[in-house]
Amino acid sequence: MQESAFSDDIYLALGEGLTAWDGETIHPRRSDVRLARETTRMIIRPEQMRYLDEQHQTSDLPTTCVEVTALLSGDDIGAMTLREFGLFGGDATSAADSGLMIDYVIHPRIDLAPGLDISRTIRLYFTFNSSAQHEAVETLADLPVISIDGVGEEIAVQLEGYGIRTLADIIGIDPLVPLPGIKPVSLREFRAKARMAVYLRITSLVLFEALGERTISSILLTRPEEIASETNRPEVTAEIAALFQQELAALQIGLDERVLKKFTIRQLLEG
Repeated sequence: MQESAFSDDIYLALGEGLTAWDGETIHPRRSDVRLARETTRMIIRPEQMRYLDEQHQTSDLPTTCVEVTALLSGDDIGAMTLREFGLFGGDATSAADSGLMIDYVIHPRIDLAPGLDISRTIRLYFTFNSSAQHEAVETLADLPVISIDGVGEEIAVQLEGYGIRTLADIIGIDPLVPLPGIKPVSLREFRAKARMAVYLRITSLVLFEALGERTISSILLTRPEEIASETNRPEVTAEIAALFQQELAALQIGLDERVLKKFTIRQLLEG
C-alpha cells in the first residue's frame, strides 16, 4: 500500500508455552485471552500490515482481510524457545499480557538462536453484513464521523463541511468521487471502517443483556469466563463469551477507542 491505514498499537507476543506440549498437537481454546507463558513482544509497525483482495494480492482499498508480517531475528532477540505467539491490540503496550488478544497460535517447539531468522505471517479475516440495511446498528449509524478510528478533529470538520456528519452519512457517499482536501485512500478507509461498525453482526446479543451497562471496551478487556458468569445464563459458556468478544472486536478496527469506552451493550441492544 502506498499509504498505511493502520495504527501502531498492535503487538506480536512470543511465548515459550509449556513443555508438556512437545510431541502433542495442541489447539488454542476460544476462552484463551493470554499466552501460556509470554516471554517477549514486539510492536507491529503500519508498514508490516496490508489489506489483501480475494486473490490475496495487496489492495489499496480496505478489504476484510488484513495480513501482518514480522521477522524474528535471533541476533536481535537472542536465544529463546518458542511454542506460541499471539497478536494483541486494544490497549496493548510493550508489557507482557497487556491488551486484547486478536489471534493465537500454538506450534511445535522452535529454538531461536543468534544467526537464525524466523518469518511470521498472520492473516486476519473479518466478516460483516454489507447488504441488509435493516440489520444495521442504528445507534452506531448515528455516531459522529469523528468516532471513526483515524478521523481527528481537523478531518471531521472537513467532512462536516461536505455534509458528512455521521457514520451513516459517510457510508452513503461515493468513495470514487473526490472531496478536495481529503485523500481518496483515507476517504475509502473511513467509509470501510464505518461500514464495519454499522453492519456489525452479533450472533446472540440478547444472551448478554445482563451486561447492558458495561462498555464495549470493558467487555473486550474481561476474561470470557467472567463475562459468561455475569450473564447469569447457564447456557452461556466461556467459549460463547469468547465468540461474543471476537465479534465485538470488529469495532476496534472501525471505531476510536474513546468511543468504545463510552458505548454500552445496552446501546447495541437498542440499535
